[in-house]
Amino acid sequence: CSVYGSWRWSANLSSPKNTTPVLMLPQSLQTVFAAYPKSYFPRQWGTPDTAEGFSGASIYRLETDAGVFCLRGWPAGGLPKVRILGLHCLLKHVFAAGVAQVAVPVPALNGETLVTCNNQNWQLEPWMPGQADFWKSPSDQRLKNAMACLASFHRATRDYIDPSSARTWFNCHQQAVSPAIVERLGYLRDWQSEKLQHLDCRLPLVEYSELRELGSELAFLFRRIADLVGKQLELLSRLRFPLQPCLRDVWHDHLLFTGDQVTGLIDASACRYENIATDLSRLLGSLIADDRNAWELALREYETYRRLTDNERSLVQALDQSGVLLSGMAWLDRLILKNEQVAHFSKVMDRLVHLRDRLRTLDETIHGTLW
Repeated sequence: CSVYGSWRWSANLSSPKNTTPVLMLPQSLQTVFAAYPKSYFPRQWGTPDTAEGFSGASIYRLETDAGVFCLRGWPAGGLPKVRILGLHCLLKHVFAAGVAQVAVPVPALNGETLVTCNNQNWQLEPWMPGQADFWKSPSDQRLKNAMACLASFHRATRDYIDPSSARTWFNCHQQAVSPAIVERLGYLRDWQSEKLQHLDCRLPLVEYSELRELGSELAFLFRRIADLVGKQLELLSRLRFPLQPCLRDVWHDHLLFTGDQVTGLIDASACRYENIATDLSRLLGSLIADDRNAWELALREYETYRRLTDNERSLVQALDQSGVLLSGMAWLDRLILKNEQVAHFSKVMDRLVHLRDRLRTLDETIHGTLW
């Protein structure tokens, strides 16, 4: 789920796609704003270019007497309210620890940070400055600053004790199996059963030729790579790692830059206890793909704030590789096996091309030159 957008928008968050006079505010939103102090009632409101992602969240950019804010409507039937409120407590703790890049939801008049209207939960938070433009302007300094920001988040959550009833998601654990390993081994087993054969039967029936060709190649690469990735995960499943609240889905579009500085670390909706390797693999795979020199630079920079064990470095690599392998298959599951209609189909296709290219690189590393 993304607060400001989904996976591959080059986010321009400085201005909304359209700005609407407050008199045209829908009645449902007027009901939401009635729950907040009057200083948060919008003078102008609009939807950013990146508002419509895959999550189904409703996003509005607001100009108010108190400043510029984001109103987010969580997807109906999504995360339970207790988990969202627990996340809000965590973000407040992180901000208080000095991580100014996170957006802490504003309390309503009743003191709660969620407002329910028409069976949908809403939250109001500062609109974070900057643009998600690392791909447009990559640099070593920006990469180092991204690592410093991520490390500051991890320092703030390292010893976090959840004060709410959301301990199921946000408590720390001294030594445990990484949940990501367990989940991904399950996904691999799922695909290595009849599900992959079912995909093979459906692929020739796909009308859109680009999707059909991409799907066929992704399935081919999965067969070549899955066993090795699975063996790496199996070995790591025997190890124990320190677990703490991690973002888990921190990637290019969730990191906002102003110049070289990180000024926004947005959308913590996937946050849950994990090992920090999960965040490192997700963010670095997104920012720098298969540039091994950049990977080493980034990990060295991160280690100036928090040392990684050899096992954690191995976990970073395994989670990056398994994430690339399984992300493509997850999209094929949605698009072909489940026949889901998704928004921004062209963006999904771009995503599949990106995953295909990374899998080609991984396959070449494992098996030698093929492409």
